[in-house]
Amino acid sequence: MKVTVGDKTVDEFGIELAPAAPSFWTFLDMEKYQGQQATIDVDRLPSDSQGLTQVRQDDEVPGAATLYQEKYRPQFHFSPRVGWNNDPNGLVYYKGEWHLYFQHNPYGWKWGNMHWGHAVSRDLAHWTELPIAIYPYKFDDWVFSGGAVVDKDNTAGFKSGAEDVIVASYTSTGRGEAIAYSNDRGRTFTDYEANPVVKHQGRDPKIIWYAPGRHWVMAVYDEEGTGEPVKRQIAFYTSTDLKAWTLQSKLDGYFECPEIFPLRADGNTKGAERWVVYAADGAYQVGTFDGKTFTPDEPEKQRFNWGTASTLHKPTATFRPTTDGASRSPGARSGIRRCRSISR
Repeated sequence: MKVTVGDKTVDEFGIELAPAAPSFWTFLDMEKYQGQQATIDVDRLPSDSQGLTQVRQDDEVPGAATLYQEKYRPQFHFSPRVGWNNDPNGLVYYKGEWHLYFQHNPYGWKWGNMHWGHAVSRDLAHWTELPIAIYPYKFDDWVFSGGAVVDKDNTAGFKSGAEDVIVASYTSTGRGEAIAYSNDRGRTFTDYEANPVVKHQGRDPKIIWYAPGRHWVMAVYDEEGTGEPVKRQIAFYTSTDLKAWTLQSKLDGYFECPEIFPLRADGNTKGAERWVVYAADGAYQVGTFDGKTFTPDEPEKQRFNWGTASTLHKPTATFRPTTDGASRSPGARSGIRRCRSISR
């Protein structure tokens, strides 16, 4: 299905239109196009389908008042109103708000049509879902996982108002590693016109500020080779402006959604600083990091947890910066419906 207003494609996606009465509704936010004519194109439908006849305009999401009263709806964990969600993305704290972006298919019950959904919280327990933050560049060029930072010094030059710029980094599946920027507290994003900023075989960029070197660091999952076995690793890039990146080193043995952050030994804020690296397999290493290369203390990785939970928990990102300098990691847990939880 493709929705256009004038010559602009609002969104294009795959969807399973119900042939008769739908079991649930999905929606596309058209608020900023009020008063304009929209066109819906569908490539094919069964001849007896009633799917298009049920597409309608409305000021409210049908059934919204009772969505969170569903029998199997999580109450403690975050879940979007409709659709499918997975990896937490772009976890960032700014002016009293925790931002949770996430992998999201807003038009169906299974993986696909990857957008960045968005929710905010002031206490990490109560969340308000906001409109889609990042839409795909075009059909089949999906918005995969990544991170977000507050560019308080405007190193990228994207700032246009009073608010600090939030810069998101993500994998554009048709282009490479991309960035987008927001001047309205993370509500809407503008795609950087010179994307991709890194082109390689991999995905899932995480960017942090490395203060001693006064530069940004991108940790990104990287593959070398074709067929099996593929060499899997984390690649570390550096940049002073979030636009031009230089490859510095690679760390073998990690798969998808890399994370890197510093911790003080024994919880002492004045203690020796160590760095933690982990990825989506739920294993980690502790070591040192000079802004370009991570050197592990021990050659073997350690697991976060053991037992069946290790196959269900996919830690993918931490909130940075936080109010107390700590790292907090939400995970994606499998079940009746994908949901979010916060580890402490």
